[in-house]
Amino acid sequence: DQAAPGAHTVAVRFYRRHPSVQLDMPRHALEFVGLCRAAFLHAVEPVHISDAFLQPTLLEDNATGVLRGEVTLTNAGAPLAADDIVTVTAQIADADGVAGLMTYLVTLEEAEKTISLEVPAGAVKRWNAEVPNLYTLTLRVNLKGQPEQVFSQKIGFRRFEVRDGRATLNGEPVKFRGVNHLTFHPEGGMYTPEDWLRQNLLMMKRCNVNAIRTHFFGPRELVDLCDELGLYLLQELPIDWGHTYLHEPVHL
Repeated sequence: DQAAPGAHTVAVRFYRRHPSVQLDMPRHALEFVGLCRAAFLHAVEPVHISDAFLQPTLLEDNATGVLRGEVTLTNAGAPLAADDIVTVTAQIADADGVAGLMTYLVTLEEAEKTISLEVPAGAVKRWNAEVPNLYTLTLRVNLKGQPEQVFSQKIGFRRFEVRDGRATLNGEPVKFRGVNHLTFHPEGGMYTPEDWLRQNLLMMKRCNVNAIRTHFFGPRELVDLCDELGLYLLQELPIDWGHTYLHEPVHL
């Protein structure tokens, strides 16, 4: 409700080189020209979640799930009083009901504050390529005087370890049958519509492929589809010819 089609202009400018991307390779100059990824604008209330890192984890018993991480709240409006309480609620649920729910009461007298979250989920349905069980994580932010904000995404509980030289997932040995996957569309270049990506991945699944490795950083839709369809995803580092840059402080 903050924008109307055709009523706004978005200008994009390439203003500096990234320290870890070399744009002198033929494939950058000849194949992938122009804007190549989707973008979106997201409107928020004055007090909002500006950053979040939340990781679903399967504990050592390979049965119990917990969500741990951090959420950063930012106040871009007038300062709050000491008795103004921001309520942050984190809920984990699937079609069978709520698996975990925690509520945090936060005083935000400064412009920004990071809080730690831990949401026990009890006995969970585990995620793997054969049975890609997913839950919905929902974050709600409430403050008197502004509308409730709701953010949600799909998550899965799994535990990957290397034991005695073997890859294991959820305590069981796992074998990767993978292929290299360059996210490239014959007409759209690096812009790959979600329905086209889904078709690609479903064909791979039918050919008994259970893992893909990206050759450059793939779109968000690729990650979500791999979670949904049941594919192990090995993401290449988002740096070009990474061995040259691994020890630079910006990447540590």
